[in-house]
Amino acid sequence: MNQGTNATIICGDNQGAIALSSNPQFHSRTKHMEIQRKWQGEVQDNGTVKLKYIPTTEQIADGFTKPLARERFGWFRKGLGIE
Repeated sequence: MNQGTNATIICGDNQGAIALSSNPQFHSRTKHMEIQRKWQGEVQDNGTVKLKYIPTTEQIADGFTKPLARERFGWFRKGLGIE
């Protein structure tokens, strides 16, 4: 279908979660997440969403959820385009 040309990219720093959502072999171990996994699998399979690993040190979103030291806060502002 869409083949990911305009896919929404979701960046995460949890390699286990990315592997879990991308690999159907884990299905039997995650029955409690069946509905969410089914939808998430569909949007990944049709190319609407792509998951991408980003190391914790490069997560700009952490600035919204964690207290940051001055140097890290400067990096966060620069990443958002705020100088």
